[in-house]
Amino acid sequence: RVAAAGYNTIHVGIKGDEKNTTSYGDFLDACAANRLRVITEFGCPAEDVIAKYRRHPAVMGWNPGDEPAARGITAAEMFQRYDRFKQLDPNHLAYTVICIPAQYGRYAGGTDVLAPDPYPMPKHDVDDVFHRLQEARQEARKVDTTVWAVLQCFGGYGGWTRPPSPQEFRAMTYLALLAQVKGIIYYTYADNSFSLPSSPELYHAAQTLPAELADLLPMVMDGHFELHAANADRVYVGSWIMNGRRRLVIVNADKEKTAPFAYEAREPGLPAVLYGEAMEMRRENNLIRAEIKPLERIVLLE
Repeated sequence: RVAAAGYNTIHVGIKGDEKNTTSYGDFLDACAANRLRVITEFGCPAEDVIAKYRRHPAVMGWNPGDEPAARGITAAEMFQRYDRFKQLDPNHLAYTVICIPAQYGRYAGGTDVLAPDPYPMPKHDVDDVFHRLQEARQEARKVDTTVWAVLQCFGGYGGWTRPPSPQEFRAMTYLALLAQVKGIIYYTYADNSFSLPSSPELYHAAQTLPAELADLLPMVMDGHFELHAANADRVYVGSWIMNGRRRLVIVNADKEKTAPFAYEAREPGLPAVLYGEAMEMRRENNLIRAEIKPLERIVLLE
């Protein structure tokens, strides 16, 4: 189901009872057959698992420890794990999720991928994602570490009393891209307390979003990015240029208010609206102006 929706990576945990059986290898084989890469988190000693599966074609990387700052695992310990993992397998990523913004800088140098997991719903706003990821990127750039986002796709337990709506899910995704992340992991398809198919509207949004993003992602990876507006009355505007074409993304982070936006056009006429609704779009000299609904995302093509 994950592969059929268009995703290319899955993050899973291996528990102790799979370590001495073929079940995890069978799982990796199934992922490879579906063109899915795998990042593994450990509920058992990591070294034996890495040694056993490091040459498997489905492997993308290894998770040395989830949310270490919140679990009392020091940055020094994570650096040691990173070195140990790299000695075992220098050819795949180390991927580390950090949940405390004040700790981004301490852990950024001991991983290949720094992956903040801001889960804002329902206590915070969707653009909390943008601000946390920008903070992480500022720290990660100092040590040449890549930033991915771990975005909320669950709810109904703990402090997360509900999952995000489809609109919030899409808005968080585009805000993460505007924060210039290079990968997105959604938590979760399933854990002990949540199953994504049990939330049909969110599940449908998760199934359809990869197709929406397909043409944008090459530009995100290799195009020239410009952030035009960040939190201008809760509106965010950014663009990517590649091969002479420009895609613009506009996100309204406000839950209630329709908001105006404007940007400077590069081409004559009006842009094509690929996704979302740009209300009352018009051209005033070299400016494109329109309005965007609450929690809407708009993707334009010039």
